[in-house]
Amino acid sequence: MYKSMSYCYYLKLEQAQAKQQFSIKDLSLRVNSCVNLAGMKKSRDDLTRKLGKATSHLFEARKANVMEQCRVEWTTCFNLNLWFDTWKTTVIELDFAREKIAVDVEVQGELVFLPGQKDRIINVDETDGMLDDTTGSTGGRPPMASTAPDVAGGTTSVNKCGYKTTIICGSAAAGEPIPPHFQFKSMAKTNEGQRISVDWFGLCPRIRRKFGHAHTKTFPVTFGMNEKGGMNSIELQK
Repeated sequence: MYKSMSYCYYLKLEQAQAKQQFSIKDLSLRVNSCVNLAGMKKSRDDLTRKLGKATSHLFEARKANVMEQCRVEWTTCFNLNLWFDTWKTTVIELDFAREKIAVDVEVQGELVFLPGQKDRIINVDETDGMLDDTTGSTGGRPPMASTAPDVAGGTTSVNKCGYKTTIICGSAAAGEPIPPHFQFKSMAKTNEGQRISVDWFGLCPRIRRKFGHAHTKTFPVTFGMNEKGGMNSIELQK
């Protein structure tokens, strides 16, 4: 009884102080540390799960990231097959590859990529480079957290920073890395009014790859600036 109430009060106090809600893994470490001070030897999460079951009527277990939940619900067998079938048709129509035939016994998969075509297929993605750790664009699925509906709070307390940077990274289908691209925020109204120190970019290593060219070339790290510090159609065209 006392263990359950202590567990309940601890979670509610942490939530009321606007602390980040704990997952089962984080709670297990704290519960085990507490009982081990009393002479017990706990290293698993069985006690934490028992406490969670005893106080389950006081908390709600849910994911805070609604957009990620929509992505999880989208990944059905039909949608995944549709996505890959569309990708296969597109690659063949653009003459990047052909369908596998009986003589292609050593080829894995359904397609045979033509010579040099993997160098011309690239995949890039962007991520936020916030300095205050308030971004929610990290990869993976968020863990379940216990939240008391009758207690306010539960947010992450940080020092808010208004500066935003977007970082673009990726690779070619052949495994060649894409030179990173940094997109900075600028309040300048004209291109002539933009200012940035380029000393750091001059010291960045350059990447030597083909990327569809006839010979290997050297590619530097690139950077750009706009009013929001993010990617748009103009920056993608560049």
